[in-house]
Amino acid sequence: MVPKKHQRQRQRQYCRVTGRTKSGEGTGQAYAVFKSLRKKVTKLTDTAKGNFYSHKFNNASSTAQTWKIIKNLGICKVKPRLEQDMNVNELNKKFLSCTVPEITDNNYLNPRFVPETVCDIRFRFLCVNPCDVLQSILRIKSDATGSDNINPKFIKILLPKILPYITYTFNTVLTKSTYPDCWKAAKIIPIPKSNNEYRPISILPYLSKVFENLMADQINKFMSDNAMLTNNQSGFRKNRSCTSAIIKIADDIREQIDENNVTLLVLLDYSKAFDTVNHNVLCAKLRNMFMFSKSSVKLVSSYLQNRRQSVVLSSVSSSYENVNRGVPQGSVLGPLLFTLYVNDLPNALSECNVHLYADDVQMYVSRPLNRINE
Repeated sequence: MVPKKHQRQRQRQYCRVTGRTKSGEGTGQAYAVFKSLRKKVTKLTDTAKGNFYSHKFNNASSTAQTWKIIKNLGICKVKPRLEQDMNVNELNKKFLSCTVPEITDNNYLNPRFVPETVCDIRFRFLCVNPCDVLQSILRIKSDATGSDNINPKFIKILLPKILPYITYTFNTVLTKSTYPDCWKAAKIIPIPKSNNEYRPISILPYLSKVFENLMADQINKFMSDNAMLTNNQSGFRKNRSCTSAIIKIADDIREQIDENNVTLLVLLDYSKAFDTVNHNVLCAKLRNMFMFSKSSVKLVSSYLQNRRQSVVLSSVSSSYENVNRGVPQGSVLGPLLFTLYVNDLPNALSECNVHLYADDVQMYVSRPLNRINE
């Protein structure tokens, strides 16, 4: 039964549509017709919506397109509930807190691992041309504005005029091996999680990401040409994905099942993996393991050092805090540098098989069932 309050609201709605008063002649009959028509329109609207989205889902050619449609419907969107009176300075310090101690043993700063494929030449960053810069710009889909407050759309509008100047700036950075300080400032947007915690979303200056694309392309080409990356890593690599990692491990387990062996699998998950990368160890590995030239190591070191971040909530910004270790979150180059950082992990494990996917490690060993207790 419809409450009287709702009945009065519907009657007022009818009066606004028809222009008749509540006590006017024929109001009861006209209102009944109005309700019937409104119900029919609502049903037709729901049917049209159902047909429209059914057509979209049926024509989706991949899982990615299906999820894109679901996101456009707003089903997966959760309205963030941020505490407006939150202390942004305290939150910024919390994001930077890390329980993993610094490495002080100098033995770790000189990795003894020698790549299996010894390269006669060292890696050096090369100057780029306007075509390279343009392709790098087109690859970045995000229009988020970084701490420099330069809107990417503004850069794209002026691109025909400023492309030579951007190219000149990039080549100056490459030749001098000094990363601009204005590109090292990150804007952190806190996103609420389910356990009353916040996930930091890092937004870097747009030109910084464009330049990182160019650096990453040159590093990846050198690594690929000289086969320096382990085959046991599937994360952040071309033609390798989570699917390829699962297939590799599943096939290994199936082979052992055919031989009547049991496989024991241990899954490792680093705590704050990207935030705990030691800069000195990373630069030492780039120099000794991956044959980076002195100028290239200097540029990467300049890229990592003196970084800072500020938490932005609505119109309130925290003061900047220095980031002393880790690879930059939200960057293009950061995931690649982390991959190089952990690339030699499989060489330290001789008693089991290992496969890496980004910062996730799968270690597994197979034995006959009668040796399971060992």
